Amino acid sequence: MKYILSIIILIYCILFIYGCATVTQPTGGPRDVKPPEMQTSYPENGQLNYKGKTIEITFDENVDLVNHQKEILVTPSLSEDIDGIYKKNKVIITLNEELQENTTYTFNFRESIRDLTEKNAATDLKIAFSTGDFIDSSYIEGKVYNLLTAKPVPEVLIGLYYADDTLNIINKAPIYLAYSKKDGTYRFDNIRAGQYKIYAVSDKNKNSIVDFKNELYGFESEILQLDTGLINVDIPMVYNDLRPLKLQSARAAGKYYNIKYNKYVYDYKIKSEPFVYSTFEEDHATLKLYNDSSFTDSLKIIIETTDSTFYTYTDSLYLKFAKSPRGYTEYSFAIAQQKINKKINKYEGVINFNKPSFFLNRDSIFYTIDTLIRVPYDSFTFKWNLNRTQLDYAVNINSYLTDSSDLTLNNFQIAPQSFISIDKDTSTTGMAKPVFYTSEQTGTIEYTINTEVPHFIVQLLDNKYTVLQQQFENKKGDFRTLDPGNYMLRIIIDENGNGRWDPGDIIKNIKPEPVVYYKDEEEKPVIILKANWINDSPNITYPPVDNPVDM
Repeated sequence: MKYILSIIILIYCILFIYGCATVTQPTGGPRDVKPPEMQTSYPENGQLNYKGKTIEITFDENVDLVNHQKEILVTPSLSEDIDGIYKKNKVIITLNEELQENTTYTFNFRESIRDLTEKNAATDLKIAFSTGDFIDSSYIEGKVYNLLTAKPVPEVLIGLYYADDTLNIINKAPIYLAYSKKDGTYRFDNIRAGQYKIYAVSDKNKNSIVDFKNELYGFESEILQLDTGLINVDIPMVYNDLRPLKLQSARAAGKYYNIKYNKYVYDYKIKSEPFVYSTFEEDHATLKLYNDSSFTDSLKIIIETTDSTFYTYTDSLYLKFAKSPRGYTEYSFAIAQQKINKKINKYEGVINFNKPSFFLNRDSIFYTIDTLIRVPYDSFTFKWNLNRTQLDYAVNINSYLTDSSDLTLNNFQIAPQSFISIDKDTSTTGMAKPVFYTSEQTGTIEYTINTEVPHFIVQLLDNKYTVLQQQFENKKGDFRTLDPGNYMLRIIIDENGNGRWDPGDIIKNIKPEPVVYYKDEEEKPVIILKANWINDSPNITYPPVDNPVDM
């Protein structure tokens, strides 16, 4: 028994001593937020006459090299990918081609080098060296932004091309390139003095050229004369699909006939005898044509389509509907929200249908002011659009109002089977409760436009960039009876006087028409409006003062 007890005591002592001797990682402590810092580099930053093919950088801590082929920007650009490895606190980059003579190269490492523990990226790490006797020191800086929203666009590729280069961002990667930061700003350093063309592209597919189908892009139409440095080279970006509009298919689709194009269709007109009703599908690239039972054979139609660049195309084809067991699209409509100004008591509204529609029972459409007074349909004026998918209506209710009218009970009603679609299905019940308001419940925005350009459009927008109202060539104007809330104001400089904004043409070197937002003292494009209040602060000057400056 004593022997067993001695063994137990001995084991306990050994475990106790081992536990005391074991070194453990201390818990807690501040998190490492310090990025790695470069200690030395070969070649050194600013070195001349470098003829090697490797770049070696030493840091103050162990590092990792992440996605180096995409993250490391080399200007002028190289034709071959670079190789990269890391060993403890060193990063070694190997070039797979000979460098050009008498050329300044810049390696921007962006976020490719990070510490091993917290993955903090080395910030603003650049190395510039020359294969000749001097370092180029010219620079260009500016910002990129969405022209229609005025918002900065981050992570955009900005490319420079020599002015005499016949190729550009449409078909060739740039010579010098940079990427915009979160605030949309960018900068080129160590650029050779000379003349350049500059472009910007969102470059979603990472091929360094523009894809018209789904990428934002922008450019400066004038040649940049670079001597020492240029600032405020701001590039507005737009989405504008310049691919030619092409008819992809035209065929029966169930009980309908679909005509599909390769991209967004801005507008269209169908010429035929008899008339063919049609609507856009959701993609706005497909037209749905309807059979009103009068087409028993093929029918020749001519379609004039307009794309987003306002180019017009004409196609002709023979339309023939097919018998199909497939059902019709479900019939639906929507009544827009209605407001009635108590001062004028004019009730105006809109009904939108998902397919061409016609009246079936007009007397099932009526407006009740309260439980006692009904305004009949024959007091309304109705107006259909061309394809009978939108119905505008209006009625003056002054003669129906009395001192005892309880306006909280007013209601616009559409009884079942009031409308019939081109497919012979009938509408369901519809109801809307118009809101009466007084001038004390709304506000007014007054604006001033300082410009000498003859044609411009003033647009009032909500916080989703939806155009609520617009006015033409009005230097001092206002927007009245607005709900309290936040708004934006912008002007479109209508340079060609066609009454709309034109997105330009990068192929023809035509810049998009300028768009300028009103901004408050904090440079925010917001207008705060309260009830029973006039906000007269919006003041826009065009052209703006800031332009590219050669330093």
